[in-house]
Amino acid sequence: MGKYSLNLGENGRIMSACVCLEGQKYENVVDSFPDGDVTNYRYIDGEFIHDPEPTPDPPEPEPTVEEDTLSMLVDHEERIIMMELGLTE
Repeated sequence: MGKYSLNLGENGRIMSACVCLEGQKYENVVDSFPDGDVTNYRYIDGEFIHDPEPTPDPPEPEPTVEEDTLSMLVDHEERIIMMELGLTE
């Protein structure tokens, strides 16, 4: 087995790992790294710390065509009622 270089981000978060090439100098060299997604780990003081980043909340779903149409109908009805009552916005 060869040596591996770790590309570290903020707070020691592992961004990537690659095989060390002969004749190159590397800052963070290790003999092995955890299996799976290395970005779920931080490398601090020579130790791998499992610290996955929180998953973001899913985006709000876009309104369907039916929901959009119903919303426009409600707005239209409100405008008609306001006109019938002689009120302005």
